[in-house]
Amino acid sequence: MAGEKTIKRVEAHEGADWVYRIDFLAADGSIVHSYNHGNSSNKVTAFDIGSNEELIGVYGVKDKSNYFTSFGFIVKVKTYYH
Repeated sequence: MAGEKTIKRVEAHEGADWVYRIDFLAADGSIVHSYNHGNSSNKVTAFDIGSNEELIGVYGVKDKSNYFTSFGFIVKVKTYYH
């Protein structure tokens, strides 16, 4: 779609058994989408999505508590043939 930003980084603030904040960022560092239970501003763990990779899905468990108790994402590696 025109104007749609590609996700190039995923950041999350996690605890021992919960995920409070998940940010999806574009290549320019702008936030494309964010989930932030409780307005967390704590340090995040970042995962860069390579130039040959594409974010194709996310998963997690949310309704067990009032926050995510698990979270993950699926990245497709693009293969180029010559």
